[in-house]
Amino acid sequence: MPKTFSLFALLVALQTSAALAADLPSRQTPVVDNPIPAIWTGAYVGLNAGGVWSENNSASISSWPAYINPFNPPPNPSAPVDYSTTAAMALAGPHAATGGLGFLGGGQIGYKQQFLEVLVGGVEADIQGVAGQSGNGAPEWSYVPITGSNLLHHAYLTDILVSKNLGYLGTVRGQLGYLVRPSLLLYATGGLAFGGVGLSTNASQIGVNVHPDFLTVGPGYTSTNGTQVGWAAGGGVEWMFLSNWSVKAEFMHYDLGSAHTNAGYKADAKIHGDAQGLQLINVSETSSRFSGNVARLGVNYHFNAPPPPVVVAKY
Repeated sequence: MPKTFSLFALLVALQTSAALAADLPSRQTPVVDNPIPAIWTGAYVGLNAGGVWSENNSASISSWPAYINPFNPPPNPSAPVDYSTTAAMALAGPHAATGGLGFLGGGQIGYKQQFLEVLVGGVEADIQGVAGQSGNGAPEWSYVPITGSNLLHHAYLTDILVSKNLGYLGTVRGQLGYLVRPSLLLYATGGLAFGGVGLSTNASQIGVNVHPDFLTVGPGYTSTNGTQVGWAAGGGVEWMFLSNWSVKAEFMHYDLGSAHTNAGYKADAKIHGDAQGLQLINVSETSSRFSGNVARLGVNYHFNAPPPPVVVAKY
C-alpha cells in the first residue's frame, strides 16, 4: 500500500510540472528580416569611352534668286532669269559631307536612388570629347548648260566641297532600372543632349561661254560653328562588382537637329557697253542634320549611403 501511494504521488507531480512548464514564456529563435540592401543609393562619378557614328553623312544645299535687275538686261532680255535659274539648279541638291566611325571619351556624374527594393531611379550628366567625326566630303563638279534663247553653249561650271564635324557631345538624362540581381542593374535612359557642331561650304561657279560683257562672281567659303541642343535616349546594364565600384555598357541614340550656314552668293555684272551694272544675285544655304549613335563602356565610383539596419522581428 505505501508503494502504491508513492507511485501515484510521483505521477501527479510529473503532470503538474508539465502543466506549469507550458505556461512559462517561450524563448524561440528570433526571425530576422533581410531586405535587399540599398547598395545603389547615393552619388557617383566615373569615366567612359567608346565609339560614335553619324547617321547622316550628307548636306543639302538650296539656292534661289535674291535679285534680278529688270532695267539692265543683257542683249537677251530673258538672260538674267535663265542665268539665275540655271545657277541655282547647279548648286542645289544633296552633297556628300563626312561621317564614319569616331571615338569619344569623357566623364559622368550622377545620383541613384533605390526604392521598392528592386527599382533604381536617378539622374546623370556626362560630357565627352569626340575624335574622328570631322573632315571633308568628296569634291563635286557639275557642268550645267544655260537654257534660253541666244544662250546656246553657255553653261555654269560648279565646284562644291562640304564638311561637317562633331567636336564634343554631352547629355543630362534620367534613368530608371530594374535589379535582375542585387548587384546587376538593367536600365533605360533619356533626356537632353548637346554638342559642338561645325558645318562649312566651299563653292564656286564659273560661267562658260557667257557673254563677254559679263563678270561672274561665284560663292566662296562660308561656315558656322556652335552648340546644338537636342535629345538622347538609350539603355544599358551596370554591375556592382565591389561595394563602391561598378562597370557599365551603354547604347544611346542622339539627335541634335540641323545646322545651317549661308552657302554664299553668285552675282553677274555687266562691265562693258552702255548698260553696265549688276544683273542678278543668287543666294544659297547649306543644312545638315547631326544625329547618330553611341556605344560605350564606363566605370563608376559610388559614394554609397550606409546600409539599412537589420530588422529583427520578435514574436
